[in-house]
Amino acid sequence: MRYEEFITTHQQQWDRLHILSQRIKKQGHASLSSEELDSFLLLYRQACADLAYVRTNFPESTTEEYLNSLVAAAHAQFSQVRPPPLKRIVNFYWKTFPRLFAKNARFTGLAFAVFMGTALVSAVGMHYDREFFMNLSPIPEYVLEERAARGSVGPNMDEFIAPLASSYIIVNNAQVGIMTYGTGIALGLGTLFYLFINGVMMGVVTAFFVERGLGLALMANILPHGILELTAIFICGGAGFMLGEAVINPGGVPRSQAVAEKGREATELVAGAFLLILIAGVIEGYFSFVETISIQVKLAFLVVPTGFLFFYLLRHVIVRTPHGSE
Repeated sequence: MRYEEFITTHQQQWDRLHILSQRIKKQGHASLSSEELDSFLLLYRQACADLAYVRTNFPESTTEEYLNSLVAAAHAQFSQVRPPPLKRIVNFYWKTFPRLFAKNARFTGLAFAVFMGTALVSAVGMHYDREFFMNLSPIPEYVLEERAARGSVGPNMDEFIAPLASSYIIVNNAQVGIMTYGTGIALGLGTLFYLFINGVMMGVVTAFFVERGLGLALMANILPHGILELTAIFICGGAGFMLGEAVINPGGVPRSQAVAEKGREATELVAGAFLLILIAGVIEGYFSFVETISIQVKLAFLVVPTGFLFFYLLRHVIVRTPHGSE
């Protein structure tokens, strides 16, 4: 990016940061709304990144002096507006994460399409080449046969093993999410692989139990936790695709800067997805696979995770789409 173009692109953000910094200095951080405080923190971090870029590409320029002064002045106010740790966590999950989800919904949508497309192909393919798709699935056929033989679609989570099982499920799903995200740095191919494998597993398992007449039982046992769990995986997959895009198409900035900027947002998305993984793990361990709970109750329960997902995340995408912003 040329020097003049860089200044033109970022000058409005720098001016905004200067205005907010001066307001905090003269009137205190209470003079800013919560949205303005969030904006100040984001603009401060961006200005720090811009300063590093200028020092590398345009050293000893007047812009470097200006940004040095701007960042120093903003930093002096930074400690005043930094909320306590607990409040930062609450603000992140209540405001920042849903906003990031809406902003990057196209990447999550791409992950959803890859997963569901693979699952559909695998489910249909089971009718034509059962052995091939069974060999692709991470779950051995004998495990599925054992569950079907007792009229179940999953392990029986009784009250004695539920706490242990729930903890294991949360850790395992978190690992899957991290791998789905982290391998996106390899041009997005690693993310594609993990979504493919999990999609195959979903398609094979669905086709297997539907064939055994256990399709309704499968829905009742998978969806109560799966609605949130799969959404978390799609978010992690979307974050992985964000990394891949930054590597393939960094835009007008150096590839390392593009990866750093996209990586910061992607990491925050994965951190937000962990909340969904945590809730899903508790539901799965204590509810979904408990065989003493009827199918009717489990299906009725679907309104809870579905409603939560809509009001927490999806409605922000719906509101954002027509206007381009929340």
